[in-house]
Amino acid sequence: MSDEMLAFVDTNTFLHYLALEHVDWPAVLGARRVTLMIAPVIIRELDKHKSTSSSRKLRKRAAAAIARLNKWADAALPAVIRPGVQLGFVVHEPGVDFDALRLNRFSEDDHLVASIVEYSGQNPQAKLVLVTADVGLKLKARDRRIAVVSLPDSLALPDEPDPNEIRVKELEARLQQYENELPELSLVFEDGKRHVIFQINPIPPATEPAEARTAELRQKYPLWDESGRSPRPLSDQAANFLGTPNLEDVRAYNFRLRAYYDEYAQYLQELKAFEEQKTRTLCLKLWLSNTGGVPAEDVDIFMHFPDGFALVEERDLPKPPKEPTQPPLPQTRLEAALSSAALSSAAVASAAGINPRWRPDLSGIGPRPNVSRPKIKRSSSYDVECHVQRLKHNFLERLAPMHVIFDSLDTANSFGIQYRILASNHPSPIEGAVHVVVEKYSSPEAGGPERMKEQG
Repeated sequence: MSDEMLAFVDTNTFLHYLALEHVDWPAVLGARRVTLMIAPVIIRELDKHKSTSSSRKLRKRAAAAIARLNKWADAALPAVIRPGVQLGFVVHEPGVDFDALRLNRFSEDDHLVASIVEYSGQNPQAKLVLVTADVGLKLKARDRRIAVVSLPDSLALPDEPDPNEIRVKELEARLQQYENELPELSLVFEDGKRHVIFQINPIPPATEPAEARTAELRQKYPLWDESGRSPRPLSDQAANFLGTPNLEDVRAYNFRLRAYYDEYAQYLQELKAFEEQKTRTLCLKLWLSNTGGVPAEDVDIFMHFPDGFALVEERDLPKPPKEPTQPPLPQTRLEAALSSAALSSAAVASAAGINPRWRPDLSGIGPRPNVSRPKIKRSSSYDVECHVQRLKHNFLERLAPMHVIFDSLDTANSFGIQYRILASNHPSPIEGAVHVVVEKYSSPEAGGPERMKEQG
């Protein structure tokens, strides 16, 4: 055990450990007598903490330390603060060559090291030690052969929560409770993800050319010769019984049949175009998700789609072309008489108000649907609105499907959908985005899909 030791204390000793007078310094440092030295930089740092620290706790501790140092400075120096322990001050700033000592003049830690080096040079017989738990300060001191001691953890002040910290935690708890009582809404796709992938492939070549289909039709429904004899294979007995149509009916039938051939050829072209368009049509099935703690009420959803395609709801999808109807065959007098009788029976039933196919219209009866139809507004892009009356927490509600129709394979690109959700029981709008990723083949012979970059 040494007889006497001088200990320079750093600023953190004042802020995070028991007050100097409450520490058994001789026991900690292993000396009979201890003189605690306060360098000028320590007083500066304590003043700074007292005035500008963001922690009310540290401001309070720094002010208490300054008050005690002020009391001891007014006493005869060195001031005795407890048995075997006295306190002294280094009055002057260090006058050493900072550059020569590889110290930074603008670093508070380096100022403390400089004060110790200068004091040691002026008092070569004194046994000096630095009291600090700061790692950086320890390394700098040891590099200059200054002994370092750290106070034991048992002397550290309890980590008392700052009143502001307590208030912040209380507010955070209240905010968390408040957020738990709000719906948490978002738009997702069927699998719960915020993106969906579509693959677009060119329509495969038709298995049977349109010309072959038309030729087959001409063979199946041939023109009648103007003799009035049916091309249908009938026995002489059947032909004599049924008779033959008159010449004008046969000519009219042949005229309608030729038009039917042309109409069917046009129908095949339109059907091919329709089927090809279907390959460039995407069905978007979006869901409203509520992962919050309460049901969502009176929800309005606003979506923004970019330009570059047609956006339609289910009922406005293009309809497939209607297949032309074969013209009725010319009738003999007997067939015409039978048909007239059948029509007369239908007319009598209609006059009596009998319609076996009639069903009551119940479409307007029943509760209002939970999800409204989308309102699609076209501008330079698309804005869509829809409404959901109610959505339970931890449930999803499917929105009405919408369909994207690209003009061509070249214009079929990925895009994003921006959305904003307003609910009557949520204080602020909820904004987000979902993405549609398009993978397409540039030609039927392509070896694999090309994933387009997301846009919008």
